[in-house]
Amino acid sequence: HGHNMDLEFAHVYLELMNDPNKALEYAMKEYRERPENIDVNGALANIYTKMGKVEQAKIFREKALRTGSKKPELLALNQ
Repeated sequence: HGHNMDLEFAHVYLELMNDPNKALEYAMKEYRERPENIDVNGALANIYTKMGKVEQAKIFREKALRTGSKKPELLALNQ
């Protein structure tokens, strides 16, 4: 009731179901709602990286890392 699960679904489709296209669909829904959120941008960077779309991944990676967060999930994007 009111809790948006799109980002969680994106992670499930990417990591457990190995379906980056479906993961991207869910992540983009979340991005439209919260385009400045670092977790959403990090998820998109990860999805695009797994799809081999390096330039797209770079755009979202830079947005995700702009706060200087020390979250391991975000730091891993820089590798």
